[in-house]
Amino acid sequence: MANALFAYRDVRVAQRAAHQVASHLPSNAVAIHAKDRPADDTMLDEADEAVTGGYFRSMVDLWRGAFEWGDSPHESSDFEETVRDGGAVVSVDANTPDEQRKVDESMQDTGFERRTDWKVPTP
Repeated sequence: MANALFAYRDVRVAQRAAHQVASHLPSNAVAIHAKDRPADDTMLDEADEAVTGGYFRSMVDLWRGAFEWGDSPHESSDFEETVRDGGAVVSVDANTPDEQRKVDESMQDTGFERRTDWKVPTP
């Protein structure tokens, strides 16, 4: 399994990107890391509930607060700063090169500020 990180200045943009890419992968392959979720996102909540049964909001709530970067295969200092500054990081796991290609295509025009290459964690 390989991992890639995508950094966004705007949490809502990161949420939309994560939702978009999650449609191509297993449910546990995408995570959002953000300090706080946006306060006024009723439309997003309604869309999430209608499309995924609230899965997306649950995923955001799971990663609410500071993110523990200990298991990331990447140098995470730049990404920690993004979260500290009020942005968000979307972490994506892909099991195959085909999944990586689908993620790259899906995330291509989502507005990320920077991203990592795909990296396999070392044991």
